[in-house]
Amino acid sequence: MKGSIEKAGDRLQRKTLVETVFEKLKEAIWNCEYQPGEKITVNQISELYGVSSTCARETIKRLVHEGYLESAPYRETTVAKWELQDIVEMYDMRLVLEPMATMMAIPNLTEDQVQRLDELTGKISSLTKCKQYNELHKVNRKFHMTLYAACGNKFLLKFIESLWVKRALQTFVYIPGHAEKLLSDHLQLMTAIKDGDSQQSTAIMKQHMEHSRDGAIRYLQEFEETKNIIN
Repeated sequence: MKGSIEKAGDRLQRKTLVETVFEKLKEAIWNCEYQPGEKITVNQISELYGVSSTCARETIKRLVHEGYLESAPYRETTVAKWELQDIVEMYDMRLVLEPMATMMAIPNLTEDQVQRLDELTGKISSLTKCKQYNELHKVNRKFHMTLYAACGNKFLLKFIESLWVKRALQTFVYIPGHAEKLLSDHLQLMTAIKDGDSQQSTAIMKQHMEHSRDGAIRYLQEFEETKNIIN
């Protein structure tokens, strides 16, 4: 009986470690600390986070299952790559789900949440003007997830989060005027949020998704053209 309890305790500890490492590595991928196509190994994760190879292997398996990493038999595991069709399909979903979450969230927002969103909008504005794109990427995601969290539907929120896997920092950096266009959307959206206008907020969010999609597609097309020239 004692042995069974100890084994159960070991499994619980490993599950907790996997969850911790999963969240840290997911955050790193979200923040573009790893590039699309970059190789990820068990030894690398084990050494980086100080966990066993079993824990690292389980973490990688979960990241593959949720789409953050790609793997195939007898091939190395890499950070998920951008493919044009993937981006088109992803934004088809985001154009439906994120305006929906916005519509549901607006009536639920408290004064403190509106103030928090306003503060994040101010940071987005400052970071855009200073071209601090790495931090901008993080703050932008905080803004969106803070807003969507008020929708009151945990399944919708989880699905939206999964679609942000292929949200790329590079679209801000390489597409002239892209970050500024998205900032304009944020400023308009914040005005509508303060007014408590669900319909206007939803319309602006849809416009924001379209601008984001156009930048992502343009980035990918230019990236592929550059790669073909180099090759």
